[in-house]
Amino acid sequence: MNRKILNTLQELRGIIKKCLNEAHNRKLFSIAIPALGTGNLGYPRDRVAAASFDEVLAFGKSNPGSTLKEVHLVVYDRDSLSVKAFQAELQTRKGSQPSLTPSTATAGS
Repeated sequence: MNRKILNTLQELRGIIKKCLNEAHNRKLFSIAIPALGTGNLGYPRDRVAAASFDEVLAFGKSNPGSTLKEVHLVVYDRDSLSVKAFQAELQTRKGSQPSLTPSTATAGS
């Protein structure tokens, strides 16, 4: 993988960590995190999905007593390639992480 993409994914991971830590510090119950970079920035969707799940699961393991109990990874429903990438990543992890559950919500037009 190209160095620029690796650096970008590390930055993405850092942003997700900061969001999770801020939610934890504020004693929030839930947070929604968008599929960052999958639109105009053109980051590899499968890598963004993997990094997003990695960071959320790592946070949960490192902070089992956190008030943060729900993390919603939000994917634009009209971006079918991103939806498929996140669904595929969820399916690969679902057996080892029974607490992972998909939910779908569609905003009104």
